[in-house]
Amino acid sequence: MFEKQSKKGNLIGRSLMAAIFVVLMTVPNTVLARIPNDQYFSELWYLQQINAPAAWDYSLGMETIPIAVIDSGVDVDHPDLAENIWLNTDEMTHDGIDNDGNGYIDDLYGWDFIDHDNDPRPDLDGEYSVLGANHGTISAGLISAKGDNGIGIVGVTWQSPIMVLRALDSMGTGDPDDVASAVDYAVDNGAKVINLSFDGPINSLRLATSLRRAYDRGVFIVAAAGNAPEDGNAIDLDREPMYPICFDRDSSENYVYGVAATDTGDQRATFSNYGAACVDISAPGNRVISTQLYLPGDFEFDEPYGGYFKGTSVAAPLVSGLAALMFSLDRNLTPKQVTNIITETSTDVNQKNPEYVGRLGRGRIDAAKAVLKVTELRRKPPIETYVPTSALTPDGTSNRLVVTSAGPGRDPEIRIFTEDGLFVRSFNAFPVGFRGGVSLALGNFDGTRHSSIVVGALAGGGPHVRIFDLNTKPIGGFFAYDFGFSGGVELATGDLDGDGLDEIVTGAGPGGGPHVRTFDRRGNVIGGFFAFDESFIGGVDVASGDLNGDGLDEIIVGSGFGGSSVRVFSARGERLFEFKPFGDDYTTGLQVDAEDLNSDGRAEIIVQGKRVGDLGGVAVFDGTGHYVGRGGSIPSLYASLTNWNFQQSKMMTVWGSLMGESPQVTLSSPGRLNFSFSAFEPSFRGGVRAFVIE
Repeated sequence: MFEKQSKKGNLIGRSLMAAIFVVLMTVPNTVLARIPNDQYFSELWYLQQINAPAAWDYSLGMETIPIAVIDSGVDVDHPDLAENIWLNTDEMTHDGIDNDGNGYIDDLYGWDFIDHDNDPRPDLDGEYSVLGANHGTISAGLISAKGDNGIGIVGVTWQSPIMVLRALDSMGTGDPDDVASAVDYAVDNGAKVINLSFDGPINSLRLATSLRRAYDRGVFIVAAAGNAPEDGNAIDLDREPMYPICFDRDSSENYVYGVAATDTGDQRATFSNYGAACVDISAPGNRVISTQLYLPGDFEFDEPYGGYFKGTSVAAPLVSGLAALMFSLDRNLTPKQVTNIITETSTDVNQKNPEYVGRLGRGRIDAAKAVLKVTELRRKPPIETYVPTSALTPDGTSNRLVVTSAGPGRDPEIRIFTEDGLFVRSFNAFPVGFRGGVSLALGNFDGTRHSSIVVGALAGGGPHVRIFDLNTKPIGGFFAYDFGFSGGVELATGDLDGDGLDEIVTGAGPGGGPHVRTFDRRGNVIGGFFAFDESFIGGVDVASGDLNGDGLDEIIVGSGFGGSSVRVFSARGERLFEFKPFGDDYTTGLQVDAEDLNSDGRAEIIVQGKRVGDLGGVAVFDGTGHYVGRGGSIPSLYASLTNWNFQQSKMMTVWGSLMGESPQVTLSSPGRLNFSFSAFEPSFRGGVRAFVIE
């Protein structure tokens, strides 16, 4: 709900036709210039106030949690939104056929319920105001502007998709029946959150029925409280109810979560409506920067970002984004649970608003406390007793497991989770007090599907390798190098001889020569070689994979600090080829992996810089070292491979955060970013190793 400035500069008032809703927000004439590298983040005070950065240590959002923005349309091509626009994968691109049978032809990104077509972008063909046309894009950016992409702003969720449903025209008005149809579409097509940044005086039975149906189907509904009319005071909704926020005022279920706006000091924003019966929560709604309709060359829409905006319509999207973070941690939450958690974890604002006690909801949202509450509800405490192998090993019906280890800076704890991020158990790979970090690999050493966990001590520990079963019982161990070497051991496992069992590959860390050795599970030496000149002391990273489809894994070695090369060797140590993934000048260190990304029986080589912020990014090469694709991060890499045959793969991949990042683990299925969770305490920045047990 916003007051809006029209094309001619006239404010649209609240006295509209009976069947019309109006969105209300205020914007000045000035806009901010585009600045790269997320420089706007320092100006997004409202994200700091709601503790969003701390919440991101637990969740960044998830691509399987769509948020329906029912508004004036969204710029689906906006550079900060395009990656986070919902895509109806059951439709074929513009083939003129309703492929998914949902009654809407070619509804790739959503639907336009005013013009009844598949283009839900703002419509400038008829009458419009600048703010009315921008309104939906502003809301979408606050919810889910792409995070950490080097441009513009960031939403409350970094990567949850926006389902674009146009039910308001570009003057910011709309019919309740169109809104009801949009709500029905959102429910039927998988939205988990619906954002309604508008209000009006009409108590529409059809819209109320659609919203209650959405709530009963597990959808969380967020509605703005509305703003004071230009020529009057803010409205007490207990005396003069507005809708949709007040639909549930006399209901036994709180199925519309109403949002009022506060300022930088947690006081009621002077424009914000209020009322105990309709308002459930407050959120910042003043001095807000967001995305807007971007049409280069059009003088009215030639800036991708704008501000400062104010209104309850910019407060509501912050709550919608928070709900998406919560659903990303636990998609089985009910709307009632989300309501209770956000409400109970909010920051009290009554003392700062003595004239509005109880009429601004329970308090102002605190994103960090809310997502932490979700993790507390869904995670089991650490288990110190024996857990049967059958309870931990996938058997075709149980979940995959994710095994994680921490880099330098904390105790040598291994944590095991389900693929949904639920904690299973933990153990210490080495004595408590060793804080040099733990390298990690999984191996099949007995011919069954039961993986074993292989760990190595990193810098500061001896060259110790240990092997555990999934019940954390030690089943083997050895020293990979001379006992006095303390540079750390990097690990990989692979079938080097074609017998169906894995061998262990080790690489010496910094301070020793670039020595690669191979062992059987009992620690017997099979072979060894120097991957680079013996004088190189930057350390090496190792991986293994069948690059040529002959049934034998090759050994891939990435040079550490000071080197720029990846070399590939046979199991016997014969050098097969070499390449420099990021050129001669990139010498920060290379992290290597090998996975069959497109299920063709040949592994691809994945190369990544070792620390967050490295210019090299991440890239994929085929089994002969030829370039396939590149991105600034693993997710952006996968996005760049969508035109390749990567999507043929049925595998699930997992990666942990780099040193310097929050301790996130992310799982991805082909072509889509699926799920992220925090493996260790949010303050830890030593990096995370992660493997998935299929």
